[in-house]
Amino acid sequence: MDPVMARISLKVKIRFKKETSYKQTFKFSHDLQGHRAFYLFYQEVDQAARQSPAVIFKSTGYYHEPIIQFIDNHVITYYLINPLVSY
Repeated sequence: MDPVMARISLKVKIRFKKETSYKQTFKFSHDLQGHRAFYLFYQEVDQAARQSPAVIFKSTGYYHEPIIQFIDNHVITYYLINPLVSY
Protein backbone atom coordinates (compact mmCIF):
# COMPACT_ATOMS: atom_id res chain seq x y z
CA MET A 1 0.00 0.00 0.00
CA ASP A 2 1.36 3.39 -0.97
CA PRO A 3 1.85 5.53 2.17
CA VAL A 4 1.20 8.75 0.23
CA MET A 5 -2.53 9.34 -0.27
CA ALA A 6 -4.18 12.43 -1.69
CA ARG A 7 -7.33 12.16 0.40
CA ILE A 8 -6.62 13.51 3.90
CA SER A 9 -9.53 12.10 5.91
CA LEU A 10 -12.78 10.14 5.76
CA LYS A 11 -16.05 10.61 7.65
CA VAL A 12 -18.32 7.90 9.02
CA LYS A 13 -21.96 8.27 10.07
CA ILE A 14 -23.50 5.31 11.91
CA ARG A 15 -27.22 4.58 11.81
CA PHE A 16 -28.90 1.66 13.53
CA LYS A 17 -32.17 2.36 11.76
CA LYS A 18 -32.97 4.88 9.09
CA GLU A 19 -33.90 7.56 11.63
CA THR A 20 -31.60 6.63 14.54
CA SER A 21 -27.98 7.81 14.51
CA TYR A 22 -25.23 6.45 16.73
CA LYS A 23 -23.21 9.28 18.26
CA GLN A 24 -21.85 11.98 15.97
CA THR A 25 -20.04 11.73 12.67
CA PHE A 26 -16.72 9.95 13.17
CA LYS A 27 -13.81 11.40 11.21
CA PHE A 28 -10.52 9.57 10.78
CA SER A 29 -7.30 10.12 8.88
CA HIS A 30 -6.75 8.22 5.66
CA ASP A 31 -3.63 6.37 6.78
CA LEU A 32 -2.87 3.22 8.76
CA GLN A 33 -3.28 4.98 12.12
CA GLY A 34 -6.66 6.36 11.02
CA HIS A 35 -7.76 2.96 9.73
CA ARG A 36 -6.93 1.48 13.14
CA ALA A 37 -8.99 4.22 14.82
CA PHE A 38 -11.85 3.37 12.46
CA TYR A 39 -11.55 -0.31 13.41
CA LEU A 40 -11.75 0.51 17.12
CA PHE A 41 -14.86 2.59 16.42
CA TYR A 42 -16.27 -0.27 14.33
CA GLN A 43 -15.76 -2.66 17.26
CA GLU A 44 -17.55 -0.20 19.57
CA VAL A 45 -20.52 -0.08 17.18
CA ASP A 46 -20.45 -3.87 16.89
CA GLN A 47 -20.82 -4.19 20.67
CA ALA A 48 -23.50 -1.49 20.91
CA ALA A 49 -25.56 -3.00 18.08
CA ARG A 50 -24.98 -6.58 19.25
CA GLN A 51 -24.35 -7.59 15.65
CA SER A 52 -21.67 -6.99 13.05
CA PRO A 53 -22.49 -3.86 11.08
CA ALA A 54 -21.90 -3.49 7.36
CA VAL A 55 -19.91 -0.57 6.03
CA ILE A 56 -21.47 1.34 3.14
CA PHE A 57 -19.49 3.99 1.32
CA LYS A 58 -19.32 5.83 -1.97
CA SER A 59 -16.71 5.05 -4.57
CA THR A 60 -14.06 7.77 -4.63
CA GLY A 61 -11.99 6.70 -7.59
CA TYR A 62 -8.80 5.14 -6.34
CA TYR A 63 -8.94 6.93 -2.95
CA HIS A 64 -11.11 4.18 -1.45
CA GLU A 65 -8.63 1.41 -2.34
CA PRO A 66 -6.60 1.51 0.95
CA ILE A 67 -9.67 1.38 3.19
CA ILE A 68 -11.12 -1.48 1.14
CA GLN A 69 -7.87 -3.40 1.57
CA PHE A 70 -7.95 -2.69 5.31
CA ILE A 71 -11.56 -3.81 5.83
CA ASP A 72 -11.00 -6.86 3.61
CA ASN A 73 -8.09 -7.86 5.85
CA HIS A 74 -10.36 -7.52 8.90
CA VAL A 75 -13.22 -9.48 7.27
CA ILE A 76 -15.74 -6.64 7.49
CA THR A 77 -18.80 -6.72 5.24
CA TYR A 78 -18.95 -3.63 3.05
CA TYR A 79 -20.91 -2.19 0.15
CA LEU A 80 -19.29 0.16 -2.35
CA ILE A 81 -21.86 2.29 -4.13
CA ASN A 82 -21.74 4.57 -7.14
CA PRO A 83 -22.00 8.19 -5.92
CA LEU A 84 -24.16 9.07 -8.91
CA VAL A 85 -26.95 6.75 -7.72
CA SER A 86 -26.61 7.36 -3.98
CA TYR A 87 -29.12 10.21 -3.76
